[in-house]
Amino acid sequence: MLKGNTPGKFTPLGDGLHLGFELELFHRRGFSVVQDLPAPEKWHPQLEGYVAAAIPELSVDGAEFLSQPATLEEHRKRLPIFLEYLRDNGFRTKKRERAGFHVHVERGALGTDRDFENNLERLVALLIYGGGAWERYQRRVAGRWAKRWASPGRKWASPRWWGTPSPEERLDLAALWVKQNTSRKSIRINLQHRATLEFRQGAASLDARKLLGFLDFCESVCRYARDTELEPESPRQELARFLEFAQEAGYTLPSPRRKLQFRISGNPRTVIVP
Repeated sequence: MLKGNTPGKFTPLGDGLHLGFELELFHRRGFSVVQDLPAPEKWHPQLEGYVAAAIPELSVDGAEFLSQPATLEEHRKRLPIFLEYLRDNGFRTKKRERAGFHVHVERGALGTDRDFENNLERLVALLIYGGGAWERYQRRVAGRWAKRWASPGRKWASPRWWGTPSPEERLDLAALWVKQNTSRKSIRINLQHRATLEFRQGAASLDARKLLGFLDFCESVCRYARDTELEPESPRQELARFLEFAQEAGYTLPSPRRKLQFRISGNPRTVIVP
């Protein structure tokens, strides 16, 4: 039986960059079902040590599951089996339920000390000040949680502007955003945790492809912010550059919707954009 509380200590699985997740799901018996859940490792040996805790979750009338920090390779092996375990025990997603899939990426993904601060500002500049192309792709990869992508007048919507700001302007806006949101919970990136960055815009699902795609996105966009510089190009061009970076690094991201032709340094080029 799983204990219905948060574990005091997490045990990383695999060698490399670690990610963990929180998955909220509905159950017809409500949050009391947590007391009667069988241990995942007894259901399948691959799940031994993978699930950290199951917590009663009143907001979705079900449970919230916490994974151990694990590498993407470990998640790819174990997450599909874990979702089968959840389906077998009666957990479901509701069409209009505000259930989430929150991913925690260790802060080391963005470097340390001064490098971390600069890379975090680049990450925020991409995700929050990246323009319409980035917003549309995030909706696609996060699972289209409409209530978290409301109109600009709502407090959780990303800031908007007239025209396309320069990289310097975006970094200035990002630095201000980081300063304002370090001690409070943001709907996009939560900076309150000492050891992790929490990506909160994911929608709950029992589809392994969708959840693994969001895990891939969270790690790849952190690596992109760490290893590249913002370029003075359109948001679509920059998004295309990110998708090429992710593909070359071996990440499997949801495919964008359409193709667009434009010129880079005078050379015609076709890239995929959402």
